[in-house]
Amino acid sequence: MKKFINPDWKILRKLEPSLRQAWFYIWDKSDAIGVYEHDEDYFSIDNGFSIDFNELLKLPRTEKIGASKILLLDYIDINYVALKDGYNPHKPAFRCLEKHNLSLNSSLNQACVKLEDEDKKEDEDEGEKKKKKASKKNEPIPNAEYLEVYNDFLKARTGTSEQFSVSGRAALQKIILYLRQQCVNNNPNLEGQELDNQNLLAFKYVLANFDKWDNFHKGQLKLEQINSNLLNIINSIKNGNPKNSRHQIDPVQLAAEAINLSRESAQRRANGDGDVPQG
Repeated sequence: MKKFINPDWKILRKLEPSLRQAWFYIWDKSDAIGVYEHDEDYFSIDNGFSIDFNELLKLPRTEKIGASKILLLDYIDINYVALKDGYNPHKPAFRCLEKHNLSLNSSLNQACVKLEDEDKKEDEDEGEKKKKKASKKNEPIPNAEYLEVYNDFLKARTGTSEQFSVSGRAALQKIILYLRQQCVNNNPNLEGQELDNQNLLAFKYVLANFDKWDNFHKGQLKLEQINSNLLNIINSIKNGNPKNSRHQIDPVQLAAEAINLSRESAQRRANGDGDVPQG
């Protein structure tokens, strides 16, 4: 690994020769963030003399971070200028930060020993994440009965089952809420379990009358598609008018049109024209 060293000779020339040599040795042997772990035997073999770890603590711009570890405080600034998370050449440095349980102080641009409360907070955050993950994994599937009914419907029509994406579940929830409102509109006295039962029956009713759906909607079986076409599908089932069910139909308008057609038919009979035009 290529390293940059920027010795401050005004300070270094004041050190004893052994410490001055040790300073360069430590910079050469430190890891990707400037952490050096002292081994007295290896140091002696490489340099020809021994030095006690506590003597190394006299070196400028260093900090003790363990029983035998020294951190070079200027190392990151000199070798990286600034560390960037996610940048491939800097990934070894971030791995070393994690290995030594150090944090990156961006303002000082150097590695720092984590405070005790930082470690505690990280442990708590990690614990919360695991707890939420376990809770999410074990929580019951929302609207399980509706999902089961829909899956049975889908298997009968396509031979496949649904994996229920987030958007699919959201669409199902909208379908349920719409049908629930219709149940309440039809019978304002419904509430509690009775309302829940009627709501589920309404959903089953929509799917059970698949044969009355418009041909276009028969090819739109995803929950998101059913939700988008729900009013048209219901109108097709109620009125048997697949031609118009491709478009959003106002039930009031549909009823008015039916009344007008009945009046026109009655008028033709009164005029002796009959219901079928004469050829």
